[in-house]
Amino acid sequence: MKKDDRISLCMDDAGFKQWTKNLHVPRNQTSYQTLIEEYMAQSEARRKRKEYAFLEQLPAAIRWEMERRYKMNKLVPKANVLAIEVSDKLVRRACILMDYLLVKLKELGADITVETYKVYQDNTKITWKSIELHCYLEELKTKNRNLSSENRSKMAPPYEEIPTGKLSLSFVTEEKDTVFTFRDQDGSRLEDQIIEILTSFRTYVVEKQKAVDEKRELEHQQWLARKKAEEEKEELRKEQLRILEQENRKKQRIAERKQQIEQYISDWERTKRIQAYLDDLNANMGSISEEDRKSIVLYCEIVRDLYKTEDRYRDIIQFVNTCTL
Repeated sequence: MKKDDRISLCMDDAGFKQWTKNLHVPRNQTSYQTLIEEYMAQSEARRKRKEYAFLEQLPAAIRWEMERRYKMNKLVPKANVLAIEVSDKLVRRACILMDYLLVKLKELGADITVETYKVYQDNTKITWKSIELHCYLEELKTKNRNLSSENRSKMAPPYEEIPTGKLSLSFVTEEKDTVFTFRDQDGSRLEDQIIEILTSFRTYVVEKQKAVDEKRELEHQQWLARKKAEEEKEELRKEQLRILEQENRKKQRIAERKQQIEQYISDWERTKRIQAYLDDLNANMGSISEEDRKSIVLYCEIVRDLYKTEDRYRDIIQFVNTCTL
């Protein structure tokens, strides 16, 4: 079954209810998941290291020989494993229960990991979609007065913790807040409560994920609203800039047209002055010879041809036909 299908199973009320009908923790088991096998190997290694801790005090040559004899060199390296803390009497039961629990959590779409970056801190991390929980399986203990400590030393604790043979299973958040806890009770062991355990898990993660999704959707809608507002603001800025540029271009065209008109006025006044100048030349040629008069007449014709009144009208008409503001 694909992960999406397993997550869908967890979210489907009818499907989940049908799935729980087949839940049953086995009493015997011969093979385990890798995480359980790693826990069992590490537990054995820790037990032997504690039992033969005195070897650390021996000289190197002797220590090496003793470690070889007791097969200490074949122990697995120190590492974090599943958070299972029980006495030797409950190891087998705890492993069967935890193995079954992890299998069923995976069937609901959860990922089970052990965080290795924590220094010698056992942990069971459960991730379902974006929800993270930590699971702890431990044996309950009770305090018993340590009578022998009264005779040995006042430094010895007056009470010692005695394993009760009862298991407790807790799911906690990353912030160490307990989500729910199940314990062995009279007539009801954890194995008998597996449906309630997985139902509690399912209820928590589904409701928590729903809250997370709603928050993300709200944040997404807020982001879209901000984005739309920014886009509208940017469009308004561009439109204002376009209008400003349009007005500036219009002002520039008006200034250019005015400059052209002023030039036409200047050309018209110049033409009139030249016309008056030619008239004055013609009116005062009585004192010059006939030959010089011909030269003056020719000059006047040249000047009149260069400064025709028709040219001024032509410039104005051309301006009118091409003028746009």
